[in-house]
Amino acid sequence: MIKLHQKPINRTDILMQVVHYTNNTSKPSHNLTGSQYYNGTGNLIGKSEITYTDSRGSNITNVYNATGEKTNVTTTVKDNAVACDKVVDPFVYQHEHNSQSVLDDNIFNGSKTGFTVEFTYDKDNYPLSAKYSHSNGIKYMYTFTWE
Repeated sequence: MIKLHQKPINRTDILMQVVHYTNNTSKPSHNLTGSQYYNGTGNLIGKSEITYTDSRGSNITNVYNATGEKTNVTTTVKDNAVACDKVVDPFVYQHEHNSQSVLDDNIFNGSKTGFTVEFTYDKDNYPLSAKYSHSNGIKYMYTFTWE
C-alpha cells in the first residue's frame, strides 16, 4: 500500500490518496492483479485489474471509476530482454522486461494514445539503445552504458 501525503504551508500532513495493491502470491513474478485508489477520506475513487497475456509480463489493464464503470483499457507488450531501467529503478517489482509497446484506449472520449519502442541489445540481452515513438509524433532516443 502506498500513501501519498501533501504538505500544505502550515506544515501539517494531509492524506491525499491511498493505493492498495492486490497480487497472486502463488506466482513468483507477474503476480500483481490490480490496484484500488482511495482518496484521503477513504472513499474508493478508482481501480484497475491486470490480466497477463504471456510469461514476459505483457498485459491488459482495465481501469474503472468509483462506480465500477470501465473508463480505460491499456495494452502493454513486453520483450524477453533485461529491462533497461531494472538496475536504476527502485520499483523493479513486476518489471523484468522492456515494454515494446503501450496502447491506452480512453473509452469515454475515444482517444487512443501510446508508444512503441525499438531496442538494440548486447550479446547478453541487455539493452544498448531505445528509440521511443509516441502517438503524438514525439520521438526519444536513449543510449545505455552498462558497467
